[in-house]
Amino acid sequence: MRLTGVKPGDLIRVNDGMPYIAEVVDAPVRQRVRVRPVTFKSTAREVKARDVVTHWRKARVSSA
Repeated sequence: MRLTGVKPGDLIRVNDGMPYIAEVVDAPVRQRVRVRPVTFKSTAREVKARDVVTHWRKARVSSA
Protein backbone atom coordinates (compact mmCIF):
# COMPACT_ATOMS: atom_id res chain seq x y z
CA MET A 1 0.00 0.00 0.00
CA ARG A 2 1.19 3.54 -0.69
CA LEU A 3 1.73 5.68 2.36
CA THR A 4 1.32 9.07 0.65
CA GLY A 5 -2.02 9.87 2.33
CA VAL A 6 -1.12 8.55 5.78
CA LYS A 7 -0.78 11.24 8.47
CA PRO A 8 -0.16 11.19 12.24
CA GLY A 9 -3.33 10.30 14.14
CA ASP A 10 -4.72 8.05 11.39
CA LEU A 11 -5.50 4.39 12.07
CA ILE A 12 -4.11 1.54 10.00
CA ARG A 13 -4.52 -2.22 9.99
CA VAL A 14 -1.13 -3.95 9.99
CA ASN A 15 -0.34 -7.56 9.15
CA ASP A 16 3.35 -8.24 9.79
CA GLY A 17 2.84 -11.83 10.86
CA MET A 18 0.27 -10.86 13.48
CA PRO A 19 -2.69 -8.67 12.42
CA TYR A 20 -3.45 -5.62 14.58
CA ILE A 21 -4.76 -2.06 14.42
CA ALA A 22 -2.39 0.81 15.14
CA GLU A 23 -2.33 4.59 15.33
CA VAL A 24 0.21 6.44 13.18
CA VAL A 25 2.71 8.33 15.36
CA ASP A 26 4.93 10.06 12.76
CA ALA A 27 4.67 10.88 9.06
CA PRO A 28 5.90 8.12 6.72
CA VAL A 29 9.59 8.14 5.75
CA ARG A 30 11.11 5.89 3.05
CA GLN A 31 8.13 3.50 2.83
CA ARG A 32 8.09 3.00 6.60
CA VAL A 33 5.83 4.48 9.25
CA ARG A 34 6.04 4.59 13.06
CA VAL A 35 2.90 3.29 14.74
CA ARG A 36 1.56 2.57 18.23
CA PRO A 37 -0.58 -0.59 18.43
CA VAL A 38 -4.11 0.00 19.76
CA THR A 39 -5.21 -3.59 20.32
CA PHE A 40 -2.39 -4.52 22.71
CA LYS A 41 -0.03 -2.64 24.99
CA SER A 42 3.28 -1.99 23.29
CA THR A 43 5.71 0.79 22.53
CA ALA A 44 5.87 2.52 19.16
CA ARG A 45 7.28 0.40 16.35
CA GLU A 46 8.13 0.87 12.70
CA VAL A 47 6.28 -1.03 9.96
CA LYS A 48 6.87 -1.32 6.23
CA ALA A 49 4.39 -0.12 3.61
CA ARG A 50 3.82 -3.70 2.39
CA ASP A 51 2.57 -4.66 5.89
CA VAL A 52 -0.17 -1.98 5.88
CA VAL A 53 -3.49 -3.55 4.83
CA THR A 54 -6.08 -0.79 5.41
CA HIS A 55 -6.01 2.93 6.22
CA TRP A 56 -8.63 5.04 7.99
CA ARG A 57 -8.24 8.81 8.11
CA LYS A 58 -8.65 10.67 11.36
CA ALA A 59 -12.01 12.46 11.44
CA ARG A 60 -11.67 16.17 10.88
CA VAL A 61 -14.08 18.54 12.60
CA SER A 62 -15.71 20.91 10.14
CA SER A 63 -16.42 24.45 11.26
CA ALA A 64 -19.95 25.45 10.39
